[in-house]
Amino acid sequence: MSQTPPPALIVGHGKSGTTLVQALLDSHPQLAVFPLEPYVFGRLVLPTLGKSAEDRRAHATTFLRKLHEHPLGWLAEIPFDELDTTYRRHVEAAGGDYRAYHAGLVLAWAELTGIDTSRLRRWVEKTPEYEKYADYVFAQWPDARMLHVMRDPRDNFGSYKRFRIKHHPHRRAVAADSFARRWRESERLARRNLTRFGSRYRILRYEDLVHDPATRLGELADFFGIDLDPALEQPTLAGRPWGGNSMHGERFTGIDTSSVGRWRSTLDEATVTALEARLATPMRRLGYELTTRPSLTVHGRAWLDNGTDQLRALWHRLRPTPPRRVLTHPDSA
Repeated sequence: MSQTPPPALIVGHGKSGTTLVQALLDSHPQLAVFPLEPYVFGRLVLPTLGKSAEDRRAHATTFLRKLHEHPLGWLAEIPFDELDTTYRRHVEAAGGDYRAYHAGLVLAWAELTGIDTSRLRRWVEKTPEYEKYADYVFAQWPDARMLHVMRDPRDNFGSYKRFRIKHHPHRRAVAADSFARRWRESERLARRNLTRFGSRYRILRYEDLVHDPATRLGELADFFGIDLDPALEQPTLAGRPWGGNSMHGERFTGIDTSSVGRWRSTLDEATVTALEARLATPMRRLGYELTTRPSLTVHGRAWLDNGTDQLRALWHRLRPTPPRRVLTHPDSA
């Protein structure tokens, strides 16, 4: 079994700034950064728990084909048969367990796009909200790093709502209370994972990154164990200049601060009040200033909703979960 470098996973709520971090890391010569959000745990690992090795290989081929057909087209330039063959080779070389299927995806991409894999210190992939799988990640890769990006929930909500309207118009519009529930859970997991995994887990505020990129990029280089390379200052995706994925139609050539505080001109007062009432405590923990004084009715509803969130979180912590050994050594199940 060949040795593969450990991962660096970028997590956090959708539209929190995870893609910016991914783009800043993309061209670093000591990293292999996968250009899509593969959702490996949800789409490959969990659906094949307890399945035979043959079933797992077949499912992996289907999984890979869907990535190959992704609308962004990053993998479409590679003939599918070549991608599939290279992926299988990396999986087999790394032992064929779930770690191999995850790492093999990124390493196959790296090899086929000309990245010098002999120099790699980490492979990188970004999937929003995968902070919930931190236990499994560190069970499989004790040397992994997880970077959890947090963003002011008012800006985060505005951007996420526009994203849903643009890319999923058939779905129900995102409500402030449902967004607040997911953002609160992401913040809770950030604190929980930081306590549990210490120096292997890091929380990064989006605002801190864009306002002081030199300092934050230096800290990230230390965190990932890579050199402070000039490539970190120029965002790219798949090695090509990245103009951002703003939901307001803007294009950038570097790190930009214009999205910070945009909620002041895009959200109505009722929405801001609802978000601040629901998220007052975690917002204060992260240093986000509150601007409204919610009514007793809003406070009461927020108190009830937050209590429901805590009960839900308790249920998720207590309910049975797949044995850790299954994810680490699937063929022993």
